[in-house]
Amino acid sequence: MPPAPSTELVLLKAFESALREGRLLDESIGGLLDAALVYFDAATSALLPAGAPPMTRAGRSIVAVAAEQRLTRHLEEVLQQGRESRAVDSGLVFHGAPVKVADQVRGSFGVAYPHVTTREAGTEEAVRVFARALSHTLDRERTVSTLVKRREEAVALFELASGALHSLNAGEVIRLTVVSLARQLEFEQVRAYRYDAETHEVEETHAHGGPPVSHPSSRKGRRPIDDEEILVRCLAAHGPAFEDDDTAGGGPTRRRRMALPLQAGDIVFGFLVMSRRGSFVLTPQEMRLAQELARLAAGALEKARLLDADRRNTERVAFVSRLHGVLGGLTEVDAILKRTVKELGPHFDVDLCAVRLTATGELPGASAVYTRSGSEPGRPGEEIPDALLKALSAEGAHVLLPDAAADPRGLALVPSPELVRHLARPISLVAVPLAYRGAVVGVLAAVSGGRPAGFDVPALRAFEAVAVELSLAVTTARMLQRERESYRFLDRLRETGRSLTTTFDAPRIKQILCENAVTLLKADTAHFWDADPASKALQVSARWGAETGGGSGHSVPADRAGHPVVQSFLEKTLVLVEEKDAAALFGPSPSGGPPLARAAIVPLVYQDERIGVLSLGLRRGSTPWPPDLVGQLSLLADSGAIALHNARMMRIIEQQTERDGQTGLYNRASVLKRLESEIRRAERSGNSLAVAHIRIDGLSDAAQRFGAAFGDALLPKAAALLVRATRAVNVVGRDKGDRFWILVFDATKAQAQKAVESIRRNFDAAVDPRLDPAGVKLGLTIGLAAYPEDAFDTASLFLRAEEALDDACKTGPGSVVLYGALSEAESESGS
Repeated sequence: MPPAPSTELVLLKAFESALREGRLLDESIGGLLDAALVYFDAATSALLPAGAPPMTRAGRSIVAVAAEQRLTRHLEEVLQQGRESRAVDSGLVFHGAPVKVADQVRGSFGVAYPHVTTREAGTEEAVRVFARALSHTLDRERTVSTLVKRREEAVALFELASGALHSLNAGEVIRLTVVSLARQLEFEQVRAYRYDAETHEVEETHAHGGPPVSHPSSRKGRRPIDDEEILVRCLAAHGPAFEDDDTAGGGPTRRRRMALPLQAGDIVFGFLVMSRRGSFVLTPQEMRLAQELARLAAGALEKARLLDADRRNTERVAFVSRLHGVLGGLTEVDAILKRTVKELGPHFDVDLCAVRLTATGELPGASAVYTRSGSEPGRPGEEIPDALLKALSAEGAHVLLPDAAADPRGLALVPSPELVRHLARPISLVAVPLAYRGAVVGVLAAVSGGRPAGFDVPALRAFEAVAVELSLAVTTARMLQRERESYRFLDRLRETGRSLTTTFDAPRIKQILCENAVTLLKADTAHFWDADPASKALQVSARWGAETGGGSGHSVPADRAGHPVVQSFLEKTLVLVEEKDAAALFGPSPSGGPPLARAAIVPLVYQDERIGVLSLGLRRGSTPWPPDLVGQLSLLADSGAIALHNARMMRIIEQQTERDGQTGLYNRASVLKRLESEIRRAERSGNSLAVAHIRIDGLSDAAQRFGAAFGDALLPKAAALLVRATRAVNVVGRDKGDRFWILVFDATKAQAQKAVESIRRNFDAAVDPRLDPAGVKLGLTIGLAAYPEDAFDTASLFLRAEEALDDACKTGPGSVVLYGALSEAESESGS
């Protein structure tokens, strides 16, 4: 390790540093005090200027703090008495000597060092030498009062910059700096400029003294910084810039003007430009003092900026909180937009405030506008131009134009040009995007006229905060609206379900499905497609809504796998199609209305059983599909599938209870039920009807001869022959054994007799001749009773027909006997 420097070397360096040109007074004095600590091995050293706070240096001793306070009191006594003084206290020697400038005591110097007897002789003279060195250092300054005054002003500025004062005024800070530079550094002219980093413009705010003749820099108003070349260089260097006097001869460089930036960190608030009459030379001390004043002023401006930002942020938070409370009670998007611009306009004192939401799949289009004058826009809903929407298409984008006319695209972005053109110039514009679920869906904009500074960045931040609050309010309102719509949909779906459960009529169920699909999902048309196994096609069996070319009966082959209906049916999935496929699906409108632009096709499936397909269509220009279309359409399809499945099962049950198990014909109970309803209808209309009770001859003989299995196999074939021999309007049913019923409608007794005779002949002609070799001879024996000739009620009419059949059986196979006819013949022969 190198040897430690001797105390004599430290002392010499301290004196050399104190006398060096260009060092500030505080630095020179500090160097001497540090050297005194080393030379005396002192606990502390100090200089107490008259009328100013002491300047001290403390060593590493544990008693340094206490020694510093005791030494300060000792130096006050030396300064007051004006003579050297020495005192011993607590093992320390406190030695002080006066510091004189021009035979006047201007301060006192002293040290506190350990009490050692062997070093007392030379210590007193060393203290006097240090005191004289400090005297020579102070003498270099003009006066101690000047030092004190400069220190007081610097301390005042420092306290101002560090926030010691509770209220900061940026203008007052600049004024104090300008005056200090002019008085302390004897500048005849000092000018302060405000700098706008957004527009790269400067504006003169303060001036002291008259401008030099050769520099017409006293122009008022904002102007580009490029007009002042010295300011451009000052900004680029982030430090001082000079305008030199090229006419001066040799020697130090002489200046005409000097510019200093008012800068804190990366923020440049403005510039200070200084000059003296003619050219001048700045000493290093003057230069450093000017920079110190500029730095302190910039710190004060930064503090003022932060306080102003905090104030504006507090106001912004308070306003947004109030707006949150106001919008919290609104659930309609239109009401939210109108209330927002009504609150924003007066608060920011703007001439026009407008908001616009574009229509999306989930959000309807809406707009609102506020004007200071109360004028209404000429085209409601179009206050904000599409160009501004496009400019803010990305989330986080913004438009901030202090003067819209100065921007090439500015006037094209201004809302409501017919209202704005009457405003005073310049026209300022601020606009921020509105987001909904992460996508930009609108714009919030404000316009103000006649503001020289226009909208600034804090105003932009306030509008961004309002845009966030407005976006949240719109999102919340839309969610509540969707929830209400969902509840309404579920309520109406329950009503639809109740309607479907009250009927087992499949055609009626399909019609109800189409009607409710149009109503609930706001569609223009709905079709129900049935699968037809016979034709291997999907066919429209029910429809509702707007007339389209694909009405009832329209079919699509099941092998067209690319067709949306077939695809949905086969894959059991929802299919959405656009305009081209929708037009092919539904066909052109016969009324010439707008074509269908979109379609949705959903299958009706019950436990993997394909029941049918429901298709919906929307015309061009209609309301878009609801965002939860898939869920709503699936619920409706499930309800319809369950209802149609139940209807099919009920039809099967009815067939099992109303039909005969062997022949498939109506059983006796079903025929009785039908006859009862037909009699009531005949009572109202005055028509007649007849009941034929029939025995198929030969069935019993065949069963006896060939066995019960042969008879059971022959029975349905004989029943089918009977059905084919009968008109379709008549009802055929089985009684028991080989006996059957036929209801003949709208026929008198005589007409019914002709009808059953025709049935008997048709039956005989249809019997398979291959039965003859086996000895099976089928035929019909018929008994006939008519309403109202023979009976007026169902039971009596059935009884009369049975009696007539009994008479016919007595007559012989193949006989047709009318009720009462045999009795009349017997009575006539008896008489």
